[in-house]
Amino acid sequence: YEGALQSEFNLSLYREREAYNGQEFDLTYGSATFFFHPVAQLMVRFTGTVGDRVDYDNTRPGKRLNLTPYISWFAGNHLRLSLSHTYERMDVHGRELYTTNKSQGTLIYQLNTKMFFRSIVQYVDYKYNTDNYLFETDPEFKHLFMQLLLSYKLNPQTVVFLGYTDNFRGTVDYPITRSNRAFFLKIGYA
Repeated sequence: YEGALQSEFNLSLYREREAYNGQEFDLTYGSATFFFHPVAQLMVRFTGTVGDRVDYDNTRPGKRLNLTPYISWFAGNHLRLSLSHTYERMDVHGRELYTTNKSQGTLIYQLNTKMFFRSIVQYVDYKYNTDNYLFETDPEFKHLFMQLLLSYKLNPQTVVFLGYTDNFRGTVDYPITRSNRAFFLKIGYA
């Protein structure tokens, strides 16, 4: 469906067979996507998926729910800000296997046609039902990722990237702590 405010709604149903780890799984699931532009500079999107999915860790069938709201704002000709959040829950044998919450913010500033700056902050929180795993696993894992990137296009075939990344991790046994950080320089050319 396509409508007012550049809106669009898609609904899909899937039936497929997937082979994994020597087993075959018959999967049925559905997905829906809805987005619109309430004003020219703002785009709002929502996606959702529900149905069968393979529990790859334990090689067995399960049910998954995935919901993702997303918003993108073009603040003038040079600046774009986007925010998203993903909620996912997987159940196996009618009991929760895991729940994941992932939030991400991205800021892109296009200085000119050759140069842009990008900043990403992403936070992920995993909660595991250890009783529903076939092996020992931690009940919780957290990850915080931050990246700053400057890109400069020397010519249509050569790009230079200068950046910085910072990673933090935590579990139920220790608080979220920096695990590594890196400065990098990358040159891509044809």
